[in-house]
Amino acid sequence: MLEGWLDRAMEGGASYADLRVLKVGSTRLELKDGELKEAVEGNEVGFGLRVLVNGSWGFASANSLDPEQGMAAVDRAISLARATAVRAGEPVVLASVPVISEDLVWRPAKDPRDVAIEDKLEMLRDMEAAARRSEHLASVTTAYTEGTRRVELLTSEGTRLSHGQTRVIALANLTGRREGVMSSFRVRVGGVGGFEIFSAEDPVERTERAVGSLETLLGAGRAPGGRMTAVVDPDMTGVLVHEAFGHASEADLVLAGESILDGRIGEKLAAEGVTIFDDPTLEGAFGSFPFDDEGVKGSRKTLMEDGVLTNFIHSRETAGRLGHEPNGAARSQDHSSR
Repeated sequence: MLEGWLDRAMEGGASYADLRVLKVGSTRLELKDGELKEAVEGNEVGFGLRVLVNGSWGFASANSLDPEQGMAAVDRAISLARATAVRAGEPVVLASVPVISEDLVWRPAKDPRDVAIEDKLEMLRDMEAAARRSEHLASVTTAYTEGTRRVELLTSEGTRLSHGQTRVIALANLTGRREGVMSSFRVRVGGVGGFEIFSAEDPVERTERAVGSLETLLGAGRAPGGRMTAVVDPDMTGVLVHEAFGHASEADLVLAGESILDGRIGEKLAAEGVTIFDDPTLEGAFGSFPFDDEGVKGSRKTLMEDGVLTNFIHSRETAGRLGHEPNGAARSQDHSSR
């Protein structure tokens, strides 16, 4: 059936087509000040289809794998691509990548689906109890989220790829009040994997430590204004690099003229010793993945070396436009996003 949808796209005039099927299972639990606010389990399936016609993209999606919806989506995508091509500027050229045939699942050591809901709720209650050791706690919210994601990708070039992974996250948001001053502190523990993550890093212990951080914030004076040298912890460093540099390194933003890094490859932008990687292969990390959503293998890439800008984060399209090598960074929000 899926092969037939690709065949229809190529017969309809596409020079390239890919079909991405996404199957997601999820659980979310939330407690606010001891009261259960959310307990939701769900499953979702859908697909997204991209076609290139006359150098322009067309895209369509559906929330099922119904054969008739699939054929209709192909026709919609072809029509959209033809309509877009009339107004398009530079035609899309995809950088070449190897054809892949692989079935890969990153299996958690302790599958969260094998853990009872009651045990997950108990963990959240223990996190709340730890938070309540603060003398000045005004409110606390704890939450748990898990998700299993399975992607099947077929391309007109011959790639046939299936890969899957599981993520778990435990959160606590502590809000305190002291002498008219309010402040908050958040705890987040999780990543790609299962409940074994919480054995390596206990969310309850992290919440206990957060109490001290909250009390420090509530008792802290106002920071002085002006420019000065700052000592930044690893978490804040990650946020700064992600927001100020990471997004600016996305090649689609560069091509759109919306990045401060446009035209600055090879330029020294930071001090000696500042080297920045984008690495989706880190085991257990939140952003880890084996393949991107175009079927390009995830890889560690150096974006800045000793202060010099060396590369951008690429899809096949942006790599083709800029004459760079694709580096496995094409990501879609879900099956309904191109």
